[in-house]
Amino acid sequence: MFDKENVNKRNTRTWVKMNDDAGSKKHRNIFCKQYGGEFNKIGRYFQWEEFEKEPEKRITVFEREGEVFEVSNVMEFCREHNLTKSALYEVVSGKRKQHKKFKFIAKK
Repeated sequence: MFDKENVNKRNTRTWVKMNDDAGSKKHRNIFCKQYGGEFNKIGRYFQWEEFEKEPEKRITVFEREGEVFEVSNVMEFCREHNLTKSALYEVVSGKRKQHKKFKFIAKK
């Protein structure tokens, strides 16, 4: 759908989709999901810059009865341990002390 090589070359099909098209914001989001990086506004137009390294994933640490869990994907962790995502986020935000004996320790 998008040509990574032409994203910053003016007046190419990909560049127009990222800058002058009616759905340019949507196209930029799709492009970033596919290729990574980010768009920075330079003057009137956007220019894509590729990340040098992959952004670090956030690690959330939970504890249950002495056992420590380092979690990078909360949704997957909730499925594995039969937890409610919203209740676990309330534990992280401090609204609850625990959820099914899981306590929040720290974010890395």
